[in-house]
Amino acid sequence: MEFVRLTGAHLGFIAFEWVTMGHLLTLPMLLGGAALIVWSRSQPVASVKGA
Repeated sequence: MEFVRLTGAHLGFIAFEWVTMGHLLTLPMLLGGAALIVWSRSQPVASVKGA
């Protein structure tokens, strides 16, 4: 959605005439989410005893 929404006039573009503050704030969240997925896939599956 960051590519189609209008940027606030007071913020403008940060770099390359298309990178906005929303892009910069979203990037760490995407990287963190990807890291959590990779980490969780490397963990062994716990077995439930007595079920």
